[in-house]
Amino acid sequence: MGKALFYSEIPIKDIDSSIRAFFDVHTLGSRSEMVKSLVEQSQIQCLVVAVPEVDTELRKLLSSIEKCYPVLPVCLVAAERFSPLPPTHRWIDSRLDASEIAGQVHRWVTHLPVKDRRERPRFDWPLQGLLSFDGKKMEQA
Repeated sequence: MGKALFYSEIPIKDIDSSIRAFFDVHTLGSRSEMVKSLVEQSQIQCLVVAVPEVDTELRKLLSSIEKCYPVLPVCLVAAERFSPLPPTHRWIDSRLDASEIAGQVHRWVTHLPVKDRRERPRFDWPLQGLLSFDGKKMEQA
C-alpha cells in the first residue's frame, strides 16, 4: 500500500477512511505541514489537496510542487476546475461522495506510467530559513 499525503480545507464526510482503503494516509493540518511533509517524507505515492477554491497562494504552491517534484501525482479536490493543470495534477470534483473521490484518486495514481524518479533531482525546493551550525550563530540559508 502506497503512502498518500492528504490535506483538506473542506469537510468531506468519510474522506479519510475512504482514501485509507487504498493508501497509507498521512493527514496534514496546514499548508506549511504539507510542505514540511513533502520535504521530509519519502516514497510518497500521491498528494491529495482538498480546498473550497484555488486561490493565488495555492496556485503558486502547486506550481512550485510541480516544478520541484515533477513525477509526484497531485489530486486537487475542488468544486471548480482551474486551468492550466500540470500533467501530473488531476482535478476531482469535491461535490462527489468520499468513496468516489477516493476511487478516482486510486484509479488515476495506479494507471499513471511509472517514471524513473532518478531522472530528476529528488527535490530542489528553495526554502528560506536560518541555519545554526554551532547552536549559537544563525546564518541565512
